[in-house]
Amino acid sequence: MDIRQLRYFLKVAEERNITVAARALHVSQPTLSREIQNLEKEYGRQLFIRRSRSVELTDYGILLRRRAKELVNMADQLDKEMLSVGRDVVQGQVVLSCGEFESFSLLARAAQRLQQVQPGISFDIHSSDGDVAEERLEKGSSDFALLLQSRGLNHMNTLALPPGEIWGIYARKDFPIASLESVTPEIVRELPLIITHRPGLVSLFGQWVGVDPDRLNVVATFNLIYNARLMMEAGMGCIFGVNGLMPVGPEDNAVFLPLDPVMRDQTCLVWRKDRTMSPAAALFLEEVEKVVRETAEIG
Repeated sequence: MDIRQLRYFLKVAEERNITVAARALHVSQPTLSREIQNLEKEYGRQLFIRRSRSVELTDYGILLRRRAKELVNMADQLDKEMLSVGRDVVQGQVVLSCGEFESFSLLARAAQRLQQVQPGISFDIHSSDGDVAEERLEKGSSDFALLLQSRGLNHMNTLALPPGEIWGIYARKDFPIASLESVTPEIVRELPLIITHRPGLVSLFGQWVGVDPDRLNVVATFNLIYNARLMMEAGMGCIFGVNGLMPVGPEDNAVFLPLDPVMRDQTCLVWRKDRTMSPAAALFLEEVEKVVRETAEIG
């Protein structure tokens, strides 16, 4: 198996027709068919179901497509990085896997600045929950991840992003608690809650509330905030999350009530200790460090 074969496989999977894929790849149909057959022989698995006018991925094909995309993207990235080594003009892609936090604005500012002086650098943003973001970082699919310090990141390099996060409850403006300035454990125990599905964070929340999380009135769990917000707006319950996850201005139908006593956390830009950075990733980290220093000086 080589990268060329994987590119052929991905094009067939995309077009779902070998003749159309061969035309796009500028190879003959028999050549492309033979390459796909060789790939199937190598793995001992059928990758496509052949029909009269189309092909369809098998379960093995679906697995290979996911991994093949990662490998082809990494190969393309490697080509750009090797061409950039030792040059003033850097090309390449910086891959970020990020939870949804207000502190991402600092990364966005750094990315914008970097592109002004290095237009050959692009960014690939994967929004996900912390588990997926950390997994992508561990596998080498991402250069950096934006994660909460409470995950336990001692095995990684980290850069804390100001100003830090405050946990609280999001509620619809017509919800009975909406007029409060903050919420106590006694109040939270009585609320219908929409919370993250991450066990470690649920456990921390349970410790703050002072009860076993299983005894809380959890009506729904989520990994990303958008759909959870729709559930809140539909009247299902209140969301447990950090400040800045959604707008809470005068025109918005939501309020944010910090926990009392305060429950704090810290977002961090995270990267692996055992991985050599690409030139593009190294330049991005330098720019983020500048933005963090400037923010600290202002604040």
